[in-house]
Amino acid sequence: MTTPPIKLAFIGVDNPHGFGWRQLLTNFREEVELTAIVPGFGGSTASLEERLVDLPRFDDVDQLLARGTFDGAIVCLPNDENPETIAKLARAGKHVLAEKPVAGSAVDVQPIIAAVEDGGVAFQSGYMWRYDELANRLRNMLAERRIGQLISVETTFVTSDVKRRG
Repeated sequence: MTTPPIKLAFIGVDNPHGFGWRQLLTNFREEVELTAIVPGFGGSTASLEERLVDLPRFDDVDQLLARGTFDGAIVCLPNDENPETIAKLARAGKHVLAEKPVAGSAVDVQPIIAAVEDGGVAFQSGYMWRYDELANRLRNMLAERRIGQLISVETTFVTSDVKRRG
């Protein structure tokens, strides 16, 4: 007997970090079914990828909750929008994986904590690069001592405009 896939909605599918989560989901085709999308970061064309074009698309979380069919959601929204959105989902009994950070301050996270506890749902603040294939390959190479002793690392990380994060 196989377990049916978890049905996920993706809120903020057009967020710059959304690409990493969308890619990660392709590794779980049998375990996860994407059932709806909600743009939320300027409505960019990321949510128009060919594999997403036939999915139900909602303008906001209220429409999604009223008409969508899903067990949980990936949330990638600006910090000032996350607390209200995540709290609505949790109060509706939906599990949430939210791109970090989920709020601008510890005080702003309090509504999320209360809603998750009241809703009895699973919640995780995620970091998409934790499961990145390249990071895992490097980690394995170091563990197997294939590249010798690591002495120093220099990287460059380019991020989105901080103003857009809220």
